[in-house]
Amino acid sequence: MPRISILALILVCSANILYPQCEPSARTRQVLEQSGRLWELDLTMSEMSARRTALLRQAAADQPHDYFLLRRLLQAEEKQDEQLRIAKEWRAKYPGRPVYVVLHARALMGRDTREALRMLEEMKAAHPEIPFVHTEIVRATGWGKFKDAARAKQELEAYLKQCLAPLDSESLSSVMQAGSQAQTASVAGAVRARLEKESDPLLSGVWEMLWRLEFKATPPNEHDALRRRIAAELAHFEKAPQRGELRWRSFLRGGYERAGEPASVKRLEDEILKENPTSRAAKGILQDRWRKEHPYPPNPNKATLEAWNRQRLAINREWHQRWPKDSLILDGILGALNQLPDTQAEQVAATGDKLMEEYRRNPNWWGSPPTEFRVANAFLKHKVNLAKVPGLVEEGIRSSTQRRDEQLADDRLPDEMRIMMRESAETLRIDRARILLDYYAAVQKPEGAREIETELASMQPVKPQAKSNLLARRAQAAELSGRKLDALLLYRAALDSRPVDAPKPVDGKDLVADNFERLWKELGGTDVSRALLMGHGKKTETATQSRWERPKNPIPSFSVVDLEGKTWKLAALEGKVVLINLWATWCGPCRAEHPEFQKLYDKLKGRADVSVVTFNIDDDLGKVAPYMKENKYTFPVLLAREVVDAVLPVIAIPQNWFVNAKGKLEWLQVGYGSEPTWQESMLAKLEEVRKGG
Repeated sequence: MPRISILALILVCSANILYPQCEPSARTRQVLEQSGRLWELDLTMSEMSARRTALLRQAAADQPHDYFLLRRLLQAEEKQDEQLRIAKEWRAKYPGRPVYVVLHARALMGRDTREALRMLEEMKAAHPEIPFVHTEIVRATGWGKFKDAARAKQELEAYLKQCLAPLDSESLSSVMQAGSQAQTASVAGAVRARLEKESDPLLSGVWEMLWRLEFKATPPNEHDALRRRIAAELAHFEKAPQRGELRWRSFLRGGYERAGEPASVKRLEDEILKENPTSRAAKGILQDRWRKEHPYPPNPNKATLEAWNRQRLAINREWHQRWPKDSLILDGILGALNQLPDTQAEQVAATGDKLMEEYRRNPNWWGSPPTEFRVANAFLKHKVNLAKVPGLVEEGIRSSTQRRDEQLADDRLPDEMRIMMRESAETLRIDRARILLDYYAAVQKPEGAREIETELASMQPVKPQAKSNLLARRAQAAELSGRKLDALLLYRAALDSRPVDAPKPVDGKDLVADNFERLWKELGGTDVSRALLMGHGKKTETATQSRWERPKNPIPSFSVVDLEGKTWKLAALEGKVVLINLWATWCGPCRAEHPEFQKLYDKLKGRADVSVVTFNIDDDLGKVAPYMKENKYTFPVLLAREVVDAVLPVIAIPQNWFVNAKGKLEWLQVGYGSEPTWQESMLAKLEEVRKGG
């Protein structure tokens, strides 16, 4: 009897020693939960960061050297340079503590990832008892130039020997990121066994990670049974004492999404809207519902687009009453006002000023083009606040450049992403030139065009659409400087450089073509000279493609399963042209594309020479089948994240791939712009590939 008691005591003590290294203690978990709940408050990003940092620093003072607290404290700093500075200070202050070496390596990732990995390997050899060294290596080798899937799996295996069932969301994310099917299944089973004995409500995030792991580890044809089990667990969670808290309602809502119970999801959403009407969660629910009920009109004409913008204006004004400090809602108001014919200039001036006031106070989002550019465009269109336009443009360039430079400083960044970011920066510079030229024309200062001309002349974009845009801006600058003949020829060159499948303006106005025609008439052109001029420029081969690109990597010989558990192999599709759509449930443009893609699938599904499928790349696989069911989509969904990773160093979705009858990936197209001719463009490319073009 005493021997059993001693053994039990040893096991309890071992668990107490082991698990604090594998997961946060109950005390630390409570602090981390308080830190996370700051998101529910109406705080600016800077206010939230300050309060979170103060909370975590106080906790770290009481619980020094706690890896999980210090890790969150580093994450609370938005700038990586600041994270690195703090980590170096900690290490200098506590030179004998391994945890600070690990945190220094974590902060170093992206600035000198090679050195970070060296430090972690050194720590692994010196302190094999520290499990989180392995998860930091998994993190370092999970993406970009340092990606090494085999090494990540080995490190994960070493971690799991010490921490088979960690109740820590970030550690479980490492399993999601790098784990094999067997590793994922093993961890999911062990975590479930522990969670079923736990009653701590702060483990709701771990339950969510468990469900994600289980969907990954479970064959798709068994997902329905898993959903039934999750639904039963949620019924138990409905009776929890914390049921009335917003975080618990959000937890239940997410669980019912994975369980595929839309009625329960709606019930929880209605409850949040009633009991927490000014919360961020309520705002997200209202906005998601509105977008589903009022999608951007397909193939819009002037009347349907105006009607949609009036609805958009009304709902954003309604939301603004509830969330007056949300600059993204103000951006929606300005965007709608800018498109309506009866908008008053004073409305644009007031809304633009208010938008910039709130955005500067709390820049918690960003887009392309920058917010500052959109405000400047609206001011120019309505001839208000013109004196503010140059400052807005430079402010937008400055913030965008700073953000881009921070991203380019990451040594893990793949070369393909660097190229994309530089192309995006070039597009931004061309757009800057357009806005400033419009400004100089509006204030009658043509001399300002000279500096713009010099800058534009130094640019050499590669993509046809960017070349066309650059030439159009150079034409605009030449005309503003009084050189009409130069402008005429540059407009003509812009038209010649434009890709044949470039998106058409929604309002039907082609300003480049209109400006060419206007100048030709002003210069006294005749039909004879016009015919000569029109025949002079020939579209080059490079100008025939816009969003279609040649892939850099081949498609591997895959074998993947669909949502029904059926196995699909590339070899079995040879002899057919294959159209593959890449998507995820969280991707807004993917959702916008799917109604058109479903129509295209319906047209092509009966053809013997064509196969149409989709590659889903969701990590949270439990949400895929409910999304398909909710929208009544029937196109095949292949769970093919690893295939996509093999082809694309950088994943941008939606994408459409065309594979020829020999299994070679011929073309890919990135993005979706709601073009009226989208189906025709896809069918034309299909025929081109089918005929061997």
